[in-house]
Amino acid sequence: MVLLLAHTQSILPSRTRWKKKFQNTLPNASIIGACAVSLSTSYAFGDTFKARHSLHYKLSEAKFFYGSYAAIVILAGAIVLIPNAPLGLLTLAVQALAGILLPSATVFLVLLFPLFDELSPDADHVSLSMCSSLQTFYSFLDIF
Repeated sequence: MVLLLAHTQSILPSRTRWKKKFQNTLPNASIIGACAVSLSTSYAFGDTFKARHSLHYKLSEAKFFYGSYAAIVILAGAIVLIPNAPLGLLTLAVQALAGILLPSATVFLVLLFPLFDELSPDADHVSLSMCSSLQTFYSFLDIF
């Protein structure tokens, strides 16, 4: 038993090594997440205002998209640099809002399923409907 325990401890990497890996990857994940949110918001603005809104266009072709992206990044940086700002509370409020809005967004996506015949005639509607219904059910259970 002791020999087995000593052998498994030698195989497993040390805790500090995993801690360093996590510390190195966390900033990368947060940067990717911030870029995804900023780009999707700029895309939504461009779609709303009927402007070109894609990374496929050059800067000269989609000035509104890139301008709104730059404005969002600058605004986010300005919020972080506010002295004595309660960033933990702000993060918690954003996560709570996302948790509240997720079930309603899922319901709206389920309501779009009748349009799938036009959008994708090859889709498996039964399994798609079952998966979305389960996900909506679990989302509502998560609220309560």
